[in-house]
Amino acid sequence: MKNLAFSISFLTFVTASFLLPTIIVGQDASNESIFYFSETGKNYIDHTSLQYTGNTSIDIIVPKNETVEEAFQYFSPNNVVYKRYPNEPLYDAVIINSGGYKSISHEESQGIELEHTRVENRDGKRIEYKIYKFSTLDSPKDRNGYFGYRWLNNGYSGFRLLFQFPSNIEILDYYTNRKGEWTENDNILVFNGEPYVNNIVFSVRYQVITITDTKSRVSTTVPTERIHKLEGRRLAYKKIYEVTSNSISIDVWDREKEDGDIISLRLNDDWIVRNLVVRNTKKKLFINLVEGENYLILHAENQGEIPPNTATISLSGKKNEIIELKSDMDISQGIIIKYEAL
Repeated sequence: MKNLAFSISFLTFVTASFLLPTIIVGQDASNESIFYFSETGKNYIDHTSLQYTGNTSIDIIVPKNETVEEAFQYFSPNNVVYKRYPNEPLYDAVIINSGGYKSISHEESQGIELEHTRVENRDGKRIEYKIYKFSTLDSPKDRNGYFGYRWLNNGYSGFRLLFQFPSNIEILDYYTNRKGEWTENDNILVFNGEPYVNNIVFSVRYQVITITDTKSRVSTTVPTERIHKLEGRRLAYKKIYEVTSNSISIDVWDREKEDGDIISLRLNDDWIVRNLVVRNTKKKLFINLVEGENYLILHAENQGEIPPNTATISLSGKKNEIIELKSDMDISQGIIIKYEAL
């Protein structure tokens, strides 16, 4: 039940996995929602920022008896007041007193529909094509006739949707019922609505391509030279670690104040985790190394509330050694893990 979070000014319940704001008449509001998709295309993380003028409070729906820490990976502000509904079995609410909020959802799947699957076998490889459609869930009109992404009376002074897909996903087509500009750059799709757009629904269709070597059933890429750039950003390696096992674990966490940093970690030519929210609690990841040098890179997906993006990392077998990596939109830091078998 992590998918019941959205904003309302009066309690009109709509099952939704992304935030559908319905707020206060006459208040100026700006909304940005960013959807980070997994490599399977079946899941995403929603990062939403809503800012509005005035001091009127708004309600944010959360699953029954949950705190914002449980309902979201990240939520700001943290000085919220809970409103419990004893006669409502599915949800409660938290109250935002003014200004707006920022949130990062748990990994979600609602709104994604598999439309078509096709498989080819060619040159010893199995190539699978899956076409998905991601759209706003059915949102019946509320008692004032509003639906979808809505802001009562005035509409949004600024409205933006961004969809970020990994490299194995191809964007096919997209639609919204309101005027605005779509832009597509590599695997990033953006919709900017016209000023004071309202009652917005959308759909995006995309194709996931998976290639499997039918002979070995293993897809392994061995780097032949040190990586110096990643997605246009310069790389800076802080340290070389030597290990004698080709299978190790790493811990990733934030030693300082949690500020909404989102990172991806890349080992050689493969992403080992995408769009991870860095928290004070350690996240354990297991990785397999190739003979020689392996390049572990911290890639910033945002810069949080306190730039640059930071994460602390430790390797199994080297618990007394920790290293802090920092990355921004220009430079990504990393470490080199040198594996030599005994």
